[in-house]
Amino acid sequence: MDDRRPRPRGLLFDEATRTLLLFAAASLFGLASVLLFIFTPGDSPTRVHLALLLVSMVIMFYLTIRSSPA
Repeated sequence: MDDRRPRPRGLLFDEATRTLLLFAAASLFGLASVLLFIFTPGDSPTRVHLALLLVSMVIMFYLTIRSSPA
């Protein structure tokens, strides 16, 4: 019997799926930082807020470098 369902390991090697997963991760890190900033008492961002934003920016930078033509 031929199994047509994609394997999880095969999905990670698919370029489109990997790009979508990395973009979703960057978006979630950025959204988490903003929500944490909104719902945390205090007027200035903490190291956690800045770290979440930095991780999000690094992932987006990696996506930009990876998708540029060689």
